[in-house]
Amino acid sequence: MLTKRLKICIATGAILGVFCIVGALVRSGFQRDAIFLFALWYNRLIMGLMIGLAGGNLGWPKNNWPRSTFWFSCFSCFLSFYRL
Repeated sequence: MLTKRLKICIATGAILGVFCIVGALVRSGFQRDAIFLFALWYNRLIMGLMIGLAGGNLGWPKNNWPRSTFWFSCFSCFLSFYRL
């Protein structure tokens, strides 16, 4: 059954997958093939599904979301601009 949490997590995974594809295209100089880009998007979709299925309270404080969102965003930006 698709709960509200699961729908939101899947939609967020799909949207973030698009950002992942754009980042991969920019980093590769627009030289990646469609199968690779689809795999990146599908990976984010599956991660959204798994997060949605995790459910329940994870034991984190409820008032901690602004700080954790900031640090996760910083780390994500670092990874998206980091060149190997």
